Amino acid sequence: VKVLRLISIVLVAFAVLATACGSDSDSGSSGSSSSSSQGTEGCKDSAVTPIGDRSPGRDVARCEPGYPKPQPLAEKTKVSVVTKWKAEFVSPILTGIEFGEFAAENLEIEFVELGFSDSIAQLDSCDLDFGVAGTEAALHNAINNDVDIKMILGNYYPPDAGDLSVD
Repeated sequence: VKVLRLISIVLVAFAVLATACGSDSDSGSSGSSSSSSQGTEGCKDSAVTPIGDRSPGRDVARCEPGYPKPQPLAEKTKVSVVTKWKAEFVSPILTGIEFGEFAAENLEIEFVELGFSDSIAQLDSCDLDFGVAGTEAALHNAINNDVDIKMILGNYYPPDAGDLSVD
């Protein structure tokens, strides 16, 4: 449950930050974190799953119970999520809603039922905050037409991972 909570918070935070409504200024930061960072209170070193270790017995990222602590926004903020389906790929958001994680951060998630290709113009004009979609033709067409859209990938496989479907 704690992992799903963290995933939900991170997913929404990244999605909100990745919208075209953000600032175009470059602060000079690469945005990458150092492996020597001190981490978040209550999480520290145990909150990192080493990406190089894919063994079944590896330690999985965990925070202490009650961490990370909520950091609620000053005002309730509504975040719109465009998706045609409430399927497994939306489960981290649904789980976060069910367990009150977004409410604790003063965030209200509003689902907008709309196909991704129909939502691109509204995402580009900032009438909607972010959309859940795959790497489908609509996304590539938007990019080819200079729509300022960003993609966040929830799956990560390091280059040396190889084919994980076989032993």
